[in-house]
Formats: sequence, C-alpha cells, structure tokens
Amino acid sequence: MTQELLAQAQEKLSIYMQALSDTQYSAMPSPTLSLNQRGTIAGAAILQKHHIRLQPTLFEQNKTYFLEQVLPHELAHLIAHRFYGKVSPHGREWQHIMEGVFKRPAIRTHQLDISRLGLKRFSYACSCGEVALSIRRHNKVVNKQQSYICRTCRQTLAFVAEK
Repeated sequence: MTQELLAQAQEKLSIYMQALSDTQYSAMPSPTLSLNQRGTIAGAAILQKHHIRLQPTLFEQNKTYFLEQVLPHELAHLIAHRFYGKVSPHGREWQHIMEGVFKRPAIRTHQLDISRLGLKRFSYACSCGEVALSIRRHNKVVNKQQSYICRTCRQTLAFVAEK
C-alpha cells in the first residue's frame, strides 16, 4: 500500500510541478518524496534537503485531502524557501504560492481525525475546558522544561489524566 500511495503522490507532484512552468517559479526542481513523517503532522517540507515527508497513515485515510491540500502546502514551503530565502513559514510569499499558483486555500493546519493513529494523549485543562497534549509535550511539563498556555483564556494548562 505504501508504494501505491507514494506513486499517487509522485504523479500529483508532477502535475503541480507542471503548473509552475508558466510562472516565475518555472526553474524549480522537483523535490523528493517519502512517506515517513511521524506523529500527527500531515506533512513536512525539509528545506535543506529539498524533500517532502508525508504521514502514511493519515495519507491512506485522507487521500484526496493529502493530494489536493497537504502536498501543495509542503511544496509551497520549498518554493518560498528557494525563491525568497528565509521568510515566515506561512507568510505572504507562501500564501501567494498556495492561492495564486496552486489555487488552493492557504490553510496552516489540518483538522484530520488523528484518533486512529494510536498515539498516547494526556488530558490538560484550563477554564475553557480540556486539551489533549502529546506524550512529548506532557514529558516537557513533567520535567519542568515547558508549560503550555490556553490560546483562548491564557491560563496555564494543568494536567488532568492520561487518555
């Protein structure tokens, strides 16, 4: 199944690369692809290696979304880096590429169902309610390396239970 997913992603990537041919980004070389992104991140652009990593389980469960949104999202990061240098990750250059070149909404984060990934989550709370943190973030709290603040009420999140 992994090889089939990779082949679908490669095929779609070549279509996006073709779309660049009539733009100022026509000299963009095609990046390499792999299905080895871990955790809940849908994809990652590895700027220094000109490489895109995709999360295989989420990809398999959400093929259309990955091919139509995640792949151009990560490719836009590589293009912005190559043509503009060090810029804000989701700044105006990236947004221009997403909306102007790929005709896709400039969405920063996915809202995919991650419950089937089998990742251990930890429940934290504030006055707004509960928030699930990853084991990595939980360990940072336990080891007193980091605390997390609710984006809405600005309270420090407090540990409730393991999920």
